[in-house]
Amino acid sequence: MSKLNARFERRLLDAADTLAELNKLKAEVLSINLDTAIPVVRVQPTKGLQKVCGAWRRSRRSEPGNRIDLMRGNLKGCFVEWEVRS
Repeated sequence: MSKLNARFERRLLDAADTLAELNKLKAEVLSINLDTAIPVVRVQPTKGLQKVCGAWRRSRRSEPGNRIDLMRGNLKGCFVEWEVRS
């Protein structure tokens, strides 16, 4: 039981560190998922986010007239994701 608690504690601390960094960038957080092996934080795209996270394109989907790229970067032990429409 204590190993499971330690894992959740580590995820919560990583998410808190990530939120502190995102607050500095004034990025709006949409959701946080702590159920995955590495926590995932979904945010609205902001300037400078790609440089800080070293982002890469995770997936792409097309809608009529639009292409939506899901970008992902690693920040303070969490994945940070946002959508880019082009």
